[in-house]
Amino acid sequence: MLNDVQASAIAEKVYGSGKGKDNFIVMCIGNGIGVGVVIDGKLYRGNNGYACEAGHMSINYNGERCSCGNRGCYELYATEGRLLKKSKSKDVRDMMNKYVHKDPLTIRVMDEFIQVTSIAMTNLINIFDPECIIVGSSAASFHKNIIKQIEYLVNLSCIQRRQKYIKVSASNLKDTSIVIGAGSIVFDQLLEGKIALL
Repeated sequence: MLNDVQASAIAEKVYGSGKGKDNFIVMCIGNGIGVGVVIDGKLYRGNNGYACEAGHMSINYNGERCSCGNRGCYELYATEGRLLKKSKSKDVRDMMNKYVHKDPLTIRVMDEFIQVTSIAMTNLINIFDPECIIVGSSAASFHKNIIKQIEYLVNLSCIQRRQKYIKVSASNLKDTSIVIGAGSIVFDQLLEGKIALL
């Protein structure tokens, strides 16, 4: 059984920003944080299907305690709910409107988001050596300057910086990639005869 972010990675591979790429990472930032990794054109699932729980990657070992039991997990700093609460915004559109109009609180919140996200992405890049990272879910609607700043910081820090530039971009499927991915999985299984027609 695939999770929602793994379905999103499949959608990006077939229809989205990952089309034509064999090695890439999808980082979905919404109510939680999930990562899907495609290696040599195939979805990487790990031993038990739980690979890439990047939301629980610790980026601050002195940070607050997470519900998973660890300290300083990435999810504690970067989920949609956390960002909205810290910026006192009602939704992502409101938060981005405040960001564009240079609301000091929202700028501080998004600066922290940029810092912690670049750390998380750099860790993933150093482990998986992808061609690119695709940002999905709510964060795909973040202002392009936020994504560009993350891309800049990632390319200052990652090991690969001397050989190649790692592209970080918002998904062109926005927040529909999970639904598209789930549909494409069912369609593929139907064609392969793994699902019987009634």
